[in-house]
Amino acid sequence: NMAIIGQKMFTTELVNSTFNITAEQGIRSISVLLISGAGTVTGDLTVGATASSALNLALNTPITFETDSPTSLVGISIEAPAGTVQIIARQ
Repeated sequence: NMAIIGQKMFTTELVNSTFNITAEQGIRSISVLLISGAGTVTGDLTVGATASSALNLALNTPITFETDSPTSLVGISIEAPAGTVQIIARQ
């Protein structure tokens, strides 16, 4: 018998809330879609003297962050302070 190896997916919908990506979650790929209202994505990396700042999500325009390395994504905050954002992620 051969074992079937699959990739589980995480799905959620933010409504007037925030989702923070941490190392403990082990997320290696995440897609974000604003379906109504307003939403932002903010990283926490500083490059030189320039700190990350919030980027507005565009309605019905998905964005994806992923890493090919064995480490996971960290320090990304997805906010839907006045709207709805759908999230699909994998470890």
